[in-house]
Amino acid sequence: MNERTRTQGSAPVFVSALVRAFQRPIAWTFGLFALSGMAVVASLPVYRWFADTVDNAYEPNELLHHLDVNFRTDHAEGLAQLFRTVGTSADWMMAVVVLIGVFSAGGWLRTLVDPGTYAARRLFYAGGARYFWRFLRFAVVVIVLLGLFGTLLYHADSQSWQNRVLAGWPEGKSERALSERSVVYVQWARDGLFALLTFGVLAWACLVRTRIVLQNRRSVVLAALQTSWLVLRHPLVTLRPLVILTVIEGLLLLGAGGVGRLVQGGLADDGGVWRVILLFAIGGITISISEIVQGARYAASVDVSRSFVRPIAIDPWRDRVGGPGGPQYPVGPDDDYTIAV
Repeated sequence: MNERTRTQGSAPVFVSALVRAFQRPIAWTFGLFALSGMAVVASLPVYRWFADTVDNAYEPNELLHHLDVNFRTDHAEGLAQLFRTVGTSADWMMAVVVLIGVFSAGGWLRTLVDPGTYAARRLFYAGGARYFWRFLRFAVVVIVLLGLFGTLLYHADSQSWQNRVLAGWPEGKSERALSERSVVYVQWARDGLFALLTFGVLAWACLVRTRIVLQNRRSVVLAALQTSWLVLRHPLVTLRPLVILTVIEGLLLLGAGGVGRLVQGGLADDGGVWRVILLFAIGGITISISEIVQGARYAASVDVSRSFVRPIAIDPWRDRVGGPGGPQYPVGPDDDYTIAV
């Protein structure tokens, strides 16, 4: 069992997971195009506002690198209104992004669990539709947990209690701290704890979704409880690949962000079109990295879960027709990819 969880063939689990995720372009390009499309929709009002504001009023490329103090002062009211509008739209788009992630999770896991490599596109969309409502219910649980942790750590009353009881500041006020350094350290500790809790919830969520797919569970609560017990019994084996993948993702995103800042910094001296195009390309690469690593997390969760999760006695995909080794077509009302017999 340990060997199975440690390696997939001759490669470590996280390496095999990355390779398998990259080999499923239908899954990670779905997220790439969906999120890029959402970004385009959000940016259109900003583009329109700037196009109308700077038209015939500023030299070409004068504001390409940054907005100077004079511009921000002259257009303070318009910028404030623009930011409020974009912020409201972004709130609604976040809900759509959650729905995209829910659908994508089902597609990722369906393509990873299936032993064959045929019809990857059909498998992705069929899996996204089949598990959508179960994963959506579970997404609500995840959002509530993250919101609860955020409230416990960052609510004003909670912070006052932390400052008074844990930090020892009189009346729980940071102004009464012995030094500014201690205030910084307390804030770092709070942010670090929230990051750790967020990672734990998201890693646990990957394993729960994987169990739901592997055992075709209808009860999200039961799958969540069983997965929690599995993680408590085997924390190192279940979480180690996900920790490594998260570190890899962070390093890759830091590198992409550094390259992006380097290219953006050159806009002040050279505002050529190639720099703008390169910035768009870097943005696409950044989204692709996140999508591929997320798929790798699901792949690693599948490998780990198969070592501990007891296989179900009944094939969850038994309600399908099609010759062995060929396309399989689900039968019944469970999703939108069914046929009638």
